[in-house]
Amino acid sequence: MFNVTRIVSHIFRAILVLASMGLGCAHSKETVKVMTSFGKEVTAVYKEQFEAKYPNLTLEFISSPATGAVSHIESLGPATRPDILWSSSPEVFDTLSRLNLLSKAGLIDTPMIPSKVRNVNLNDPNGFFRGQALSGYGIMWNTRYIGGKNLPVPTDWWDLAKPVYFGHVIMSSPTRSGTTHLIVETILQAYGWTDGWRQLLQIGGNCGEITERSLDVPEAVKHGRFGVGLVIDFLALSSKYTGSPVEFVYPPKTTVLPASIALLKGAMNPAGAKQFMAFTLSQEGQSLLFTPEISRMPVLTTVYFSVKIPADFPNLFDVIRKSAMVYDRSVSEQRYSIVNSLFDRLITAHHTELKRATKSILDAEYRLSKRPNAKAAQLVAKARALLFSVPISEAQISDPIFLKEMNSGRAVPGGQSKLSEIEKQLDQEAKENYAKALELVQSALKIMQ
Repeated sequence: MFNVTRIVSHIFRAILVLASMGLGCAHSKETVKVMTSFGKEVTAVYKEQFEAKYPNLTLEFISSPATGAVSHIESLGPATRPDILWSSSPEVFDTLSRLNLLSKAGLIDTPMIPSKVRNVNLNDPNGFFRGQALSGYGIMWNTRYIGGKNLPVPTDWWDLAKPVYFGHVIMSSPTRSGTTHLIVETILQAYGWTDGWRQLLQIGGNCGEITERSLDVPEAVKHGRFGVGLVIDFLALSSKYTGSPVEFVYPPKTTVLPASIALLKGAMNPAGAKQFMAFTLSQEGQSLLFTPEISRMPVLTTVYFSVKIPADFPNLFDVIRKSAMVYDRSVSEQRYSIVNSLFDRLITAHHTELKRATKSILDAEYRLSKRPNAKAAQLVAKARALLFSVPISEAQISDPIFLKEMNSGRAVPGGQSKLSEIEKQLDQEAKENYAKALELVQSALKIMQ
């Protein structure tokens, strides 16, 4: 004879076990995968707020620097790609759109998010990505360090090329950082190819360190290891508004661009992805940008009037209107790899030699200012020209045939791309020029003895 009570008891316990395992009547959570270059100070805030609002969805963030995002996404099949890309690098979105690796999200437009401010498109005109936050680029400094060493407060990119800043500057490599590439390209577009590289090489020579990650730059400045760094604004502002002794300035010729968000083609959870994208553009999601640890500028204009923000918090809409330059995204995309290769061959790979030669020139020029000598001055000027000149001309970098050849994957004899071949030449030339510059300065010093 069946014991009904015992059977019911067993069934009830089984239901409890199933419930505790997330089975039975409970709905399992769906995952939205987001590839991003943003750090945990950003992703943790959005994950907490989004999952609280949508308990049936969970966010999984895949950390990837912007410089490797395209190749990573290209290597994955539609069934294994993340759902969303969220990044500050405009070139990445332009390239993915051109490669047909983005899908239109079809989000409802928010009237208070402008499509364009002056010459800056906040959204893709073709609808493949949306601007989610504004970012500007400039100079961060540690107020205690600057005051303690009696250094002037920098206000422009050219300031960092001055002798007074030798050894006090830090920046990262554009090969490893999409934001650093934007800074490098901003300087090139603001001052022209030849003068821009002269400035970059002088700044590189003044740098105490070229870091592997862009995040290392604000950390080093914040903790006083170096006095000045070239950074994207929110990395400096988040340090400032969480109590660090730092300040930040937008140079007169700077760039303001949107950090964008897009739905990747072949997304496994497009519905959930669209919900997250819509959340980041909503009043609630945009307000999170003012969290001190994030300190980014919203694109939704109504947020500026509904959230309490520091009195000196920058208004990038004004920065855009006042900027003395226009950033050309198409130019940047076309020469992206070439610019990065030049920086690494001329600055990163031979930074020790570049610093040594820069210091010798600065010391010689100081001595010449106290005791002029025409012959010695000629030698030092020749050394300066060798050290701070770019080996690829403005005519070459403006030539569509040259750009196509450098950007193509077409192999040349030896099985290497043309750009790889050029990199070897640049590497050798840099070694020889830096050594020759040092010899010229030493000869000048002998003359002045």
